[in-house]
Amino acid sequence: MEHQPRAEGLSVSPNGSMALPGLPPAPSPAQVLKALRDWVPTITPFSWGVGLVLAAGLIACFSEPMARMVEDWRGYADYYHCAFVPLISLWYCWRRLHNLAQVERTPSAWGLIPLGAGLTMRWAGQVIDVQALNYAALIIVVFGLAWCYLGTRMIRELRFPIGFLVFMIPIPFPILAGAGFPLQTASTKGVYWICKLLGLPIIRDGFSLMVYDFRAVVVEKCSGMHSLFALSMIGTLVAAEIRMDLWKKCLMVLLILPIVLVANTFRILVTILTATLFGDAVAEGLFHWASGIMLFGVSLLILFSVRNFLAGDRTPRPASAAASKSSKENAIPPAEWPPPADGLW
Repeated sequence: MEHQPRAEGLSVSPNGSMALPGLPPAPSPAQVLKALRDWVPTITPFSWGVGLVLAAGLIACFSEPMARMVEDWRGYADYYHCAFVPLISLWYCWRRLHNLAQVERTPSAWGLIPLGAGLTMRWAGQVIDVQALNYAALIIVVFGLAWCYLGTRMIRELRFPIGFLVFMIPIPFPILAGAGFPLQTASTKGVYWICKLLGLPIIRDGFSLMVYDFRAVVVEKCSGMHSLFALSMIGTLVAAEIRMDLWKKCLMVLLILPIVLVANTFRILVTILTATLFGDAVAEGLFHWASGIMLFGVSLLILFSVRNFLAGDRTPRPASAAASKSSKENAIPPAEWPPPADGLW
């Protein structure tokens, strides 16, 4: 069966159907396993030995920081999302196996640069007892080892899943507190002026807002800072998957901060209005807890609306007559279906 040429901005399936651009088509598990079976025998026993030695050295060098990191994940609710980051990175590596099997492994000495930098950071983090340096050093060392062992062409396929590991690092509390201050200020001022526009008698004193007899204090936990990091992880993941220009991907990630600010302002405003209409007990009880979930839900809604807006200009266009004449040149051979996932960035 002869396949039709692929129209720009479309995905073509073997039955001739076309789909709008979105998530790049992932290879099937059977195809990935077949590529893996074909690729594994090409690795020499010596290379297997070197790889095992490097993995053992990595675990020995970073066993203590990895244990501390897992302890932080389990001990603080703000870091629960970090535990999913390694699993997501492994899933991305699984998706790239089909491409990796088609690339020759050519070890590169360029990987010694990030490897040396990472080991230096590990030594510095151990000396001054700053765990954030140890966590960052782990990612840099993994990148350097992968570059040395797999080579430049393979590391290009793995640069996103390795870089995505940044989101598994627990943010130090001093940074959380310092970065949360501008969000607290902006959210408090935003609610104040909205209440003024609504005609509510509101008094603002720092982070304290008083409407009638209800007093709301925008503390650090209510700044939206904790939702910002989890939403940044999701936003980066969505931006990497969607097919659009690089500048649009970067814009989508940069818009996460104002999205969280708008959603947090909306949350505080709804809490004040609830207290005004139904009393303090309602606003400070179950509703206050549920408003945190509402904040994240509203942020996700705005984020995906921005995603659809930025990707909305990729409308399906029929193949031209010239493309139809050269269908044999542009056709997708049946043996290559489904096609490998396109480049993420």
